[in-house]
Amino acid sequence: MKLKSCIAAAAIGLSLSLIDNGAIAVKSSKYAYQKMADTSGSFNSFGLPVINNAGTVAFSATTNGALGAYTSTGKTITTIAENVGLYESIGSPIAINDTGTVAFVATPARGATTTEYSTETIFTSTNGKVTQVPAYKPSPESGYPSYDRIVSLALNNRGIIAYVAQNMRGVGVLSSDGSLIAEANDARLSTVDSANINDRGTVVYRSQNGFEFNILANKGTIIKTLTSTTYPLYVMAPKSGAFSPSLNNRGTVAYVALEIKPTSEYTAEFNPAKAAILKNNGTKITTVADTNGAYSSFSSGSNFNFAAVPPAINDRGTVAFFAQLDTGGEGIFIGADPVKHKVIATGDSLFGYMVQSVALSTDGINDFGQVTFIARLANGTEVIVRADPLGTGCNCFIK
Repeated sequence: MKLKSCIAAAAIGLSLSLIDNGAIAVKSSKYAYQKMADTSGSFNSFGLPVINNAGTVAFSATTNGALGAYTSTGKTITTIAENVGLYESIGSPIAINDTGTVAFVATPARGATTTEYSTETIFTSTNGKVTQVPAYKPSPESGYPSYDRIVSLALNNRGIIAYVAQNMRGVGVLSSDGSLIAEANDARLSTVDSANINDRGTVVYRSQNGFEFNILANKGTIIKTLTSTTYPLYVMAPKSGAFSPSLNNRGTVAYVALEIKPTSEYTAEFNPAKAAILKNNGTKITTVADTNGAYSSFSSGSNFNFAAVPPAINDRGTVAFFAQLDTGGEGIFIGADPVKHKVIATGDSLFGYMVQSVALSTDGINDFGQVTFIARLANGTEVIVRADPLGTGCNCFIK
């Protein structure tokens, strides 16, 4: 596959031909694999992709001399924004909703805004129109500094964004409707990170206070603590800040739980070899998969700094997750049986080359069971893929 050799630097909504003769490869009776983008052309590397119910995938990427936010339908790549002209840089966090609106993070170029200095800002793009999302501003009486670094974001179908941001004072969970949901200086919390939001306006986020790790669900003034009674909860927050608890519109949260053992008053050990992928609807916890069977870990390898990889959940309750296998290798799965429920795994052939590693985001599955992921192939290229479930051979909507 080859992209057009030159991407217009300041383009907004520029579409590029993507499909080629090798772009679709049917691996088995379970999935057809659609190539959405790869590094054989202008792209050099990718952030984690996200997908909406139309099957459109959004992703951040580096190109030859630029950072950008893009979407792909499998036939066409559209440039949302690049770090020239209006933007000094484009961040990794990205989201897309079912209307096709894309939320992305960028640092406006000096002089492009009325602020005295450039800070990370959230923008949305709808049908080629880019809009800056107003930043949360603490009241002057509080004396708190503004949040100037966006760690993660999520976008619902009503256009509301939940995001995690940092300032000199700490970390906060905020909403684009102007509300402050939680701060790390809260008496209950020593840190917060990784937020997600559904269409009902419920926001979930990870919190930590000492050795207590929780996922909190917040709707208005009501806060519910979601905890695991099977495993003490621990959700790793990777350096990219791209991961968050996965939340569907029914209010069910999917997450990774690991054994945690305090070793002293100030230190603890986390055991990735005793872990589970769990679903929690607020009243019932369901185990999707655990390390008592064929899976050895739900933490990624050296390419991703051995971070626990949170799963993705859709409105049908299907959970897609990353796992390492007892027999060696890694992959993406949607259930406890690594053969029956495999989406992709290392050693599989994909577009003519062997898969060497894979990566999944918490918005990596849609309500039709389509799964998007990054794969590194034996020829050295990275490829963003959409796995489309076929009508036979696989129950793609595991309850």
